[in-house]
Amino acid sequence: EALRLVHDLFQEEKFREVGQDDIIDLARRIAEELIAGKEMLYDRMDVRAADDYAYFHAVNVAVLSAMLGIQAGELDLEELTMLTAAGLVHDVGRRYVEQEVLNAKRALTEEERMLVVQHAKLSYDFLEEHYDFGPELLAGVLEHHEWYNGCGYPMRRSGQEISYFARILKIADVFDALTSRLPYHGPVSPSGAVDYILANTGVEFDPDLAELFVKKIAIYPVGCQVALSDGREALVLENSPDSLLRPKIKAAPEGEVVDLQSEAAKDLAVLELLV
Repeated sequence: EALRLVHDLFQEEKFREVGQDDIIDLARRIAEELIAGKEMLYDRMDVRAADDYAYFHAVNVAVLSAMLGIQAGELDLEELTMLTAAGLVHDVGRRYVEQEVLNAKRALTEEERMLVVQHAKLSYDFLEEHYDFGPELLAGVLEHHEWYNGCGYPMRRSGQEISYFARILKIADVFDALTSRLPYHGPVSPSGAVDYILANTGVEFDPDLAELFVKKIAIYPVGCQVALSDGREALVLENSPDSLLRPKIKAAPEGEVVDLQSEAAKDLAVLELLV
């Protein structure tokens, strides 16, 4: 349902059918479902496809942002609803950028690069023109590419000057983009994306929110298949909030159950998420 809504928002002939109440009601249901099933905070499953990346990305960012907002514990249901809605609509300005530019495998011209850089402002302008969202949501959309050190865009805000919603959206946006297969790069492993976020804490990302994200969001969700460092594949059975990079697994082909946090498994690691 969320994918259909985001898809319609991107279509010139369909977006007028998507009312503000439709966006908010759907965002509230997502937030309520995540609040009710907190285990999902440790066991996120991807919705991802190489095609129609923008729609899947918007839904992933909405869910990840809501998860992080819940864990931060500073937002009530209405605020979480608006944060989730911001995730759903944060990239709607991409509708004004041609697909061949967004998906280019070549270096962009300066004109094309400036258009891509403007998509956050284009998203803000679109939402301000066609809807009546509050300032928190609009600021989150406008500022989700700002960097904590002030080197982002479009306004080069830094630190606490960047809206709270935008600082959350930034982490969710980068994590999902890194772990997605895009025309101009293959997917980074979830652990590689975590390493990137940790390495850029205080540079791109709010340090407190980045630390919370890494501690609370499952990198290898229960039920997924992973590749191990010894060449085997395994099924993830259980995650622990103490060490989300080292879950309990069931290794193929013999079905051995291994807790990667145990001393016996200290030399074994997950290399990548397969399914």
